[in-house]
Amino acid sequence: MDLCVLSCGIFQPELEHIFPDVQRELHGYDIEISFVPPALHVDYKKLKEGILTGLASIAKPTGQTEQKILLFYGSMCHPDLAQMAGESGAIHPREGNCIDMFLSPGQKKEIEASENVFFMTGGWFKHWREIFQQGQGWDTIDARINFGRYDKILILDSGSHDISEEEIFEFYDYIQVPIDIEPITLDYFKSVVTNICREVMNVNTVTA
Repeated sequence: MDLCVLSCGIFQPELEHIFPDVQRELHGYDIEISFVPPALHVDYKKLKEGILTGLASIAKPTGQTEQKILLFYGSMCHPDLAQMAGESGAIHPREGNCIDMFLSPGQKKEIEASENVFFMTGGWFKHWREIFQQGQGWDTIDARINFGRYDKILILDSGSHDISEEEIFEFYDYIQVPIDIEPITLDYFKSVVTNICREVMNVNTVTA
């Protein structure tokens, strides 16, 4: 039996890093991972097209090896996500967005209790031009209006992306909001991925 994963490209470095361990924990199931280009979520129409194209590309003809599909997007990334998953026979995580996949509810609540922060993953940060400038069409004025209500931008750094000071300064020039780096491990993310994979493959889940 094969497990086919269609994921937002935002997760690519992290998923490629942990999937050898996940596959071992799933006792050697064959896992194939495909990625939809990141930053499409700023346009629901383009995101839906990207997901449906991706699902069609991984679907195997009837009669071939039995296939399970994991659609690795947050449940709130598209209003039609549940419908798209259901129509393709896929399962998607219950977590609302990518931040909820990297931080436990307790970790997130603790950070938010002290400051009004805008969370970004390393992948978000690496693609900020595609997301905000190209996707949203924001110039510096738009960006500073939209980010100005936050005390700071908090980038969750799992070590999967090289984040340089030059890149941080360039993003700061664009938004004019303080930027902090929060080192995190991939332990919680791995538990989220492993458990949803176990659910898809009908294997007993483990507690994070």
